[in-house]
Parts: sequence; C-alpha cells; structure tokens
Amino acid sequence: MTHETTEHPVSGVVLHTRAEVDLAIGHWLLAATESPTRSRMEWDKYGVTMLKTGTLFSAIAMSTRLVHAAAGASDPGAVDSYLERALIGGPVIHDPDRCRYYALVPASGGRPWEMSRGRDITPLGRGAYVGVPRPGLTAKDAAPGIPYWSVHMPSMAELCLPAAVAALVEVGQYELARRAQAQAAEEQALPLPKGRGR
Repeated sequence: MTHETTEHPVSGVVLHTRAEVDLAIGHWLLAATESPTRSRMEWDKYGVTMLKTGTLFSAIAMSTRLVHAAAGASDPGAVDSYLERALIGGPVIHDPDRCRYYALVPASGGRPWEMSRGRDITPLGRGAYVGVPRPGLTAKDAAPGIPYWSVHMPSMAELCLPAAVAALVEVGQYELARRAQAQAAEEQALPLPKGRGR
C-alpha cells in the first residue's frame, strides 16, 4: 500500500494517505455551502454539489476548445497531464456536460484574466456557483456527464496561481487565433467552383 505524506501549509498537520487528504479537502470545501449536510449527501448520491464562489475560492471557467488548443491535445489523459504541469498542480474541475474546465483560484487574488473575457473564458466570483465534485472523484469513477477532478486539489486551500491560469488562457487564445487565420487562408486559396467567376 502506497502512503502519501502531505503537510498542510497553514496548520502544519501531516496527512498520510490520499483518503485523509481528500477528507480534509472536503471539510474545507464545505465552508462554501449554506448546507454542509445537503452538500455531503449530494456528493454521496450524485458525486457533485454546487458550491458558492467568491469567498473561499473563485473559479475561472474555460471552454473545452480553449483548453484543448492550449494543450495541443484532446485526449483526456493528455489534457489532464498538461493542466497539471501548466497550472503547477493547482486544482481543475472538468464538466464534460457543459464543455468547461474550471480552474480554482484564490477569491482574493488579482484578476489578470479580466482582459481575456470572451466566449471561451468566464471568471466566477462573488455570487456565482460551480459544480464541485466529491474530493478524489476521477473521470473513471464519475457517472457520464458528471464533473470530476481533472487535476486533484493537492491539499485544502491549495489553489491555482492566477498568473498561471492567465498564461494558459493566453496560450489557448493564441492557438485558436492561429488556427482561425490558417483556416481562413486555406479557404481563400481554394479554387472557385465551376461556373463561378471567370
């Protein structure tokens, strides 16, 4: 049996197994719900519960096409590995039903992505909600269409660096723009159908 040892950065408590880490993360996340009892029940029954953003954490919703463009891949395993590297291990939720990835960031962090608003990115701050999977829920364990952890939260209160999220968004937007430009150039180069033009 493999044991992981994680020391919580604030409390200094040493956690020895993934189950202990997930339990601690669950307690921390439930501070973002009006009803911890209901949210626990929803985690047990559905694997996901809606948690309020803007106090404990905020979230940056990114379209699947943006994330796949940044990763240069669409295979879920390859995308998850890319996100873990690009966001330096910060937690990311994948909602396959809504075609969105959610990077969890500090509620009080800066807003380097504000200039990048558009159809591919939506910052979720105070007053918004996000579907948060049960800690430890992976793609292979989640029911079809249910959000799961693309990158696990390393420990309670350990979130993505806003600057890392902004860099990922910039890479994805650049790649999408490059593809659109290449496609437009290719379409302009196509010969006209017979009967059109001279």
